Amino acid sequence: MENTIIISIITEKGGTGKTTTTFNLGCALGKLGKKVLLIDLDKQGNLTSYCSKSAVRKTIADLIYSSASGDTSIDYAEYIKNSEKNPNVDYISAGRMLGSANSVIASSANCNYILKLMLRDKALTDTYDYILIDNRPDLDLLAQNALNASDFVIIPIDAGIFAFDAIDLITEKVNAIRATTNPGLNILGILENRSNITTTSKEIDVACRKIYGNTVFDTVIPARPEQVNKTVKSYAGCVNLTGNTLAEKYTEFAEEVMERVNR
Repeated sequence: MENTIIISIITEKGGTGKTTTTFNLGCALGKLGKKVLLIDLDKQGNLTSYCSKSAVRKTIADLIYSSASGDTSIDYAEYIKNSEKNPNVDYISAGRMLGSANSVIASSANCNYILKLMLRDKALTDTYDYILIDNRPDLDLLAQNALNASDFVIIPIDAGIFAFDAIDLITEKVNAIRATTNPGLNILGILENRSNITTTSKEIDVACRKIYGNTVFDTVIPARPEQVNKTVKSYAGCVNLTGNTLAEKYTEFAEEVMERVNR
């Protein structure tokens, strides 16, 4: 695609629904007719497990190693797999060797731009409307590479009292990246995840919108763990499951993401 949009879903706080957001946003965009590639940069591989039960031999770690070594003959088709139950959604899986990816990247002359050089390859940009990167909760060199490759950042938060700490940490990192290695990077929005009817959740919502204003997405994803569990068991996003009560919310979220990107 002429204008492939790359979005990092990232936070330094665990338990905010980062991987669930990445997967279900990708599936919703796919359902809306967009071609989507999901990148699993977390060595735990949870996003990979969402996408398919099929074993994968070549991973994003292998791709990073090849790119860092200067290999210019990479066949991306060997790494990209289809998420069978989710129309228009492909993925590149995580790998155990992601744990040592930082040292491999650091040894490259293009240490800040390994992922950017990979993800801006025409083999990908001629195919996908959106590339979504699920990052692990560490602001390390690998995360810096993801941010350098990205156009936008989505920050998922939960309804806990420490939610604002995560926002401020990522905001500082984004500002630092924008001031140095990626001036085009912007925060697309803050997504309130796992919201419920408790007083704390309502207070977080009010405070978040007061402090961060329009940066907060209008869409709020409610806490419905059983509906999320169905996606894990079926390898299908909420929008592709009959009767899943989160389908409408993720469709709204995807539409809001598209509107903000176009804006």
